[in-house]
Amino acid sequence: MARAPATAEDLEALETDVLAGFMLARAAAGLSDGTISSDVVHLEQIRAWFGRPLWEMRDHCGRPFSRR
Repeated sequence: MARAPATAEDLEALETDVLAGFMLARAAAGLSDGTISSDVVHLEQIRAWFGRPLWEMRDHCGRPFSRR
């Protein structure tokens, strides 16, 4: 039986779960709460700028902002 396409709510829940996993991995690696919080803020800012889930971002998407 084929699965129905993911809804916007499904994708939002997945993105939340991925971010939670990122935070847990950073905490397990011994990073401070301040560092993790800063990382999350930066990811949320990139997400807001990009306007789509971060897994859709490709190398060329951020190139105008890189210092290369």
